[in-house]
Amino acid sequence: STSRRQMRDDLLRGRDRLAGKRVVVWQFAMRDLAQGDWQLIDLSTSGRSGSDVVVSVPPPLVLRPANPVVTARFRGALAKKAAVVERSGTPVLHGTGGWMFYLPDIHYVSSGGFLRRRSNPQIDALVNFKRQLERRGIKLLVMPAPAKTTIYPEKLGLGGVEVPQAPQNPSFARYREALTAQGITVFDPTATLLAHKRLSSIPVFLPTDSHWTWDAMNATAAQMAQQIQTRENLPPRSPVTYTRGPAQVRNITDISLMLRRRPGNSQFVRVSQTIQQVKTSDGKLWRPSPAADILVMGDSFVNMYSHGGYWGKGAGFAEQLSFHLQRPVDLIAMDRGGVNKTRKALQRDMLQGRDRLAGKKLVIYEVASRYLMERNWNIIPLPAPKPGAKVPVESSQAATPQNIWVRGTIRAHSAVPQPDTSPYQDMVMTLRLSNLRAVSPVQSRAVPRGDIVVYLWGMRNGALTPAAAWKTGQTVTLRLVPWRSVEEEYGGYDRSDLEGRDIARLPMYWAPGEP
Repeated sequence: STSRRQMRDDLLRGRDRLAGKRVVVWQFAMRDLAQGDWQLIDLSTSGRSGSDVVVSVPPPLVLRPANPVVTARFRGALAKKAAVVERSGTPVLHGTGGWMFYLPDIHYVSSGGFLRRRSNPQIDALVNFKRQLERRGIKLLVMPAPAKTTIYPEKLGLGGVEVPQAPQNPSFARYREALTAQGITVFDPTATLLAHKRLSSIPVFLPTDSHWTWDAMNATAAQMAQQIQTRENLPPRSPVTYTRGPAQVRNITDISLMLRRRPGNSQFVRVSQTIQQVKTSDGKLWRPSPAADILVMGDSFVNMYSHGGYWGKGAGFAEQLSFHLQRPVDLIAMDRGGVNKTRKALQRDMLQGRDRLAGKKLVIYEVASRYLMERNWNIIPLPAPKPGAKVPVESSQAATPQNIWVRGTIRAHSAVPQPDTSPYQDMVMTLRLSNLRAVSPVQSRAVPRGDIVVYLWGMRNGALTPAAAWKTGQTVTLRLVPWRSVEEEYGGYDRSDLEGRDIARLPMYWAPGEP
């Protein structure tokens, strides 16, 4: 690692040893392969364009075949420990060395297989989605984000129980094979993350959070970019230039936050990370590109470094994939969105005339592995494209939205969970408002006719808002702005939606503040 570390130090001092180079020859002694101190060293800190940056992508680690006896003993011991955690009323398992694990990640590994012999909505929903995309000439790539328990089983604190190398749910291999058999590409980053774990001094997961570190996410994005470049045969595009710049972020980790919410418990952990924000050629932060031919859809593993509410902005998975490809990317992502929410958001946009699939060649669908345990995966039909539909035009930053003050009746409202049961500090709830009228006669013409959908905070900074207690039939007064004008800022947060066939067609608004 010494020569690469020297190259990085030179870059930081302004001496660019890679300028003008086309080939780097790296010699090392074969005996050095036996050493365990090989490290990932980022040479992109100079902020240069991707055509000049050397991206270190470690080869995925070769996974050993699982020993069924070891795996069975491990699952049994973990299931017993999970039962103790459940009885405690806190969804947190305390491991060794201060590590913490989220209970759904424990269940993913310790429980029986999530697939059944016949009906498997986790597969059926994605196969149906693939077929809908295929009719438009679009490929589907699915990325299950590994659970923390898969990457760090040795941190679970199971005493002398032998742990497998990378324990998965018993159904995972069958799940992957079933998707592959249907023509869906499955990108499993487990081996890439294990290689990062072995080679880097920065862990794959934050010790007291249920999510990955920025460095591990970046390594995964680089590996996926490499696979896309070699296998997907995307058409050439006009060249773009994305650069990166470091930023320091600090936040409370989500698992420790759940503990802090318990009465009498003040335990919480703040962690700092250095992230790399992706910027365009004019120095502005990266934004999703509606005209891109790649669409990334996913949950908090995709957007935790994107929407600014938690771990920074402009540095998430889609941004890093775009940087490594030096290619625009579109994005639909929200916390807990991997099961149905992102596909519903896509459906909603298309029903309202915003065809997010126009011009797309590849859709990347990320979902956290723990959500494969759920059986509420729905088939979500997408409207057929309109004849002559055009690729969306790049939009500039949204203008300041116009405010409308209205008074209306709550016809329906979504539920908001108790804060100590959610891994997120913030949650958006949904109202269906009817009988709308303007607070001021001057704005009467601006008030929409019929019912509307209103998004607003139901939980903020780990506490329920007054709106979470509102009831059906209650009359409320709200300040509204069009949802489209603020969707980039608030669309990534965890959201409880309303069900109903006509909901997706109703006009959508955002109620600023905390009513």
